[in-house]
Amino acid sequence: MLILAALVVSGYLVYHRYEVERANRVVALAVDLSDLKLLARRNGVSLRYLLKEVKDSGINMVGVSMDTVGSLVQDGRIALFSGREFSFFENEKVSIPPYYTCMAIPEKDRRLVSRIKSNLSAVWKSPEMKTFRYRNYVVVAVPSDEEDMLTFPAGFCDSDIESVLALGYKVILRPVNRQNASASWYGEVLKFIASKNVSRIVVFGGIEVLGYPVHLEDVAKMMKSEHLYFGEVEFSNQLGEKKLAMYMVPDVFRVHSISSDEMLDMTVSKAVARYLRAVKERDMRILYIRPFLIPDPAPISMNIDYFKKVFQAVRRAGFTIGEPKPLPVWWNMPYFVLVIVLGIAAAMTLVYEFFFPLSDKHRWIFLVLFALVQVNFFFQKGFVFAEQFSALLAAVVFPFLSIAMIAQDIDGNRELSVKGVVVALLKVVGISLVGGIFVAAILGQTAFMLKIFEFRGVKVAYVFPLMGILLYYYLRKHSWNGIKDFWDRPLYIQEFIGLLILFGAMGIYVLRSGNFSVVPVTHEEEHLRDVLESLLWARPRFKEIAVGYPALAVLFILSSIGYKRYEPWFAMIAGVASISVINTFCHIHTPVAYSIIRTLNGVWVGLVEVVIIVLAYKGIRAVVQIMKLPMELPSYKSKK
Repeated sequence: MLILAALVVSGYLVYHRYEVERANRVVALAVDLSDLKLLARRNGVSLRYLLKEVKDSGINMVGVSMDTVGSLVQDGRIALFSGREFSFFENEKVSIPPYYTCMAIPEKDRRLVSRIKSNLSAVWKSPEMKTFRYRNYVVVAVPSDEEDMLTFPAGFCDSDIESVLALGYKVILRPVNRQNASASWYGEVLKFIASKNVSRIVVFGGIEVLGYPVHLEDVAKMMKSEHLYFGEVEFSNQLGEKKLAMYMVPDVFRVHSISSDEMLDMTVSKAVARYLRAVKERDMRILYIRPFLIPDPAPISMNIDYFKKVFQAVRRAGFTIGEPKPLPVWWNMPYFVLVIVLGIAAAMTLVYEFFFPLSDKHRWIFLVLFALVQVNFFFQKGFVFAEQFSALLAAVVFPFLSIAMIAQDIDGNRELSVKGVVVALLKVVGISLVGGIFVAAILGQTAFMLKIFEFRGVKVAYVFPLMGILLYYYLRKHSWNGIKDFWDRPLYIQEFIGLLILFGAMGIYVLRSGNFSVVPVTHEEEHLRDVLESLLWARPRFKEIAVGYPALAVLFILSSIGYKRYEPWFAMIAGVASISVINTFCHIHTPVAYSIIRTLNGVWVGLVEVVIIVLAYKGIRAVVQIMKLPMELPSYKSKK
C-alpha cells in the first residue's frame, strides 16, 4: 500500500512537471555576429546582406560579443605597444614607464575612446592610468603587460547592436569577465545591457562567467534586479557557471553550441541532428549555431541551407521559434517527499526479505528503519542531497526487485511460452517504471530540470543491482557461510577465466554509461542509432533492445530445458534493461514525455524481439526433434 500511495503522489508530481515542460516549447536560434563578419569578409559580401539572408533562413537572434583590447587590435581599430616602444617615438615629451602598455585610439572615434577609458578606469585610476594626445590619436597607458591586456574587456560596440536590431533580430549581449574589477564595474555592464532594447538573456563570453571568482553572488543579485537571465552553455565548462546558476534559479536558460574545433570535423547532417537532439532530449532552449567556416571561403549558400535545415528540424519536432521564457519555480512539498520516501523504504524492505525472511512485526521495524535512514539525511545533509540519496536508493532497489520477482515466477512455472515471456517483460518494465517515476518525481524540480543539480551515483545505480542479482541467485543454493567458503578455496581455471570475462564486461558496461562514453561507439552502432531516431522520434536505448530484453528471453529458454547453470548470468544481463529504464528517468533535464516515449519504444521493440527469439527456438527444437537429435546442452561438472 505504501508503494501504491507513493506511486499516486509521484504520478501527480510527474504530471505537474509534464505540464510545465509542455508549456516550454519556444526555442531561440542564434548566431554569433563575429562569425557572420568573418563569413561575409571571406566571401566578399556586405555584412548587411548576409544578415538579411540569415534572417530569412529562420535565425531569430544574434549574439554580439563585448569587444576586448585584443579584438580591437585584430580589427585594426586601435594600436597596442609597450611603454618601452613608446619611449622611442620622436618628439615625445610624455614619460611612460617601460612596464606600461599603451593603446593608441583614433581621436575622431570618440565613442571608442570613451568606452575604453571607462572600462580601464574600473581597474586603474589616475595617476596610474595616463591619458594624452599623440598626433591624431588618444593614447591611454596602464601598468599591465601586453599579453594580459589582450583579453581586457572594452565594452560593446553600439553600431553593431543598432545594425542588428534594425534588421529585426533580437540581440544577445555577451560580456566578458575581468577578475580584478570592482563590483561597481559589473553593475555598470549589466545596467548597460538592461538599458538596451535587447534580449534579457545574457550569454557570457570567454572561459569564465561575469563575477568569477569572488563576485558571483553580487552579479546574480544585480542580474535579478535588472531582470536579466543567465544563458548557461552546455559543455563549455566556464569557470563559475554552476555556482552562478545556483544563485540565478530559475532565471537560467540552457544553451547548446558546437565548438569551433568540433565544427572542423562536422557535417551538415550531423550538426542538424545534434542540435535537434539537444532540444528534444536535453531541453535546450537556445541553439547558438556556429556556421561552417571551412573550406575557406565556406560558401554562404551552404550555411544558409544549414540554418534552414536546423530551423525546419526544430519546427517539425513541434517547437516554436522565438524568445523563450524561464521555467517557473517548483520545489517539492515536504509531505509529498515523505510519502515517496516511505514508498522507497517499503521497496527496500521487500529487497531485504529476498535475503532475510521477516515476520510481520520485523517487517514494520525494518520499514521504519529504512525510512528513518532517508529522513536523517534531510536533517544532516540538506534537502537536495537527501533527495539525491533517496533517488539513488530507488534506482538500485527496483531493478533488483524486477528480476528477483521474475526469478520466483520462473521457479513456479518452467514451461516455455510466448505469453509467459511477454508477461515477464511487461512485469520487468512495470516494476522498473515505478522506480523511474519515483526518481522523476522526487527530483522533478526546477533546479534539477535546469541540470544545476543532478542525479548522483550513476555508476552505483548501474552496478549494485547486478551484483545483488548474482548474490540472490547464489544464496538460493548456498548459505551466507558458503560465500566465505568460496572465498577461501582456490579458484579453478574456468572460474578465473569466467571472472575475468565478467569484470571485463562489467568495466565496458560501466564505461559505456553516461553522456560521455570512454569506450567509443562504433560507426555501425552510430548509424543504427540515427536510423532509429529518425524513424521513432525517441530512440530506444541499446542497453534495453540489444542486451536486456533478448537476455530475458534466453533466461526463460534456459529455464525451460532445465539448464540452470547460466541462469544467474542471463538474469543479471536481463537486469541491464531494468536499470536502463530507470536510468532514463534519472536524466531530469530530459522532458518526461520524451523519457516515457523512449521507454515505450524500447518495450514494443523488446516484445517483438522476445517473441521472435522464443518462436525461433521452438521452431528449431521442433525440427531437431523431428530429426531425433539431442537438444540437451553438455553438462559441466566441477572438480572436487
